[in-house]
Amino acid sequence: MIVGLLSHRYKHSVPLPIWYGLGCLLMAIGCAMLLVPSAIALYFVCGICGIAYGMFWTLNPTLAAEISGLKNLGTNYAFLR
Repeated sequence: MIVGLLSHRYKHSVPLPIWYGLGCLLMAIGCAMLLVPSAIALYFVCGICGIAYGMFWTLNPTLAAEISGLKNLGTNYAFLR
């Protein structure tokens, strides 16, 4: 939820696709860390991928509203899920 608040606060200086790109980068780092054969690395992978998934979860309604407007928000948000 922190990312949703940050994206709303800095919406004029940092566009929404940049926040999505950051989420994708975190998810890629988490997936790359799966190559490390260690149980401790698995805990970090779970944390990093959880943060990235939370970013996507909080940014999806904003993205749907930004792309389609508020008139078709429900339909397009259901499509994105």
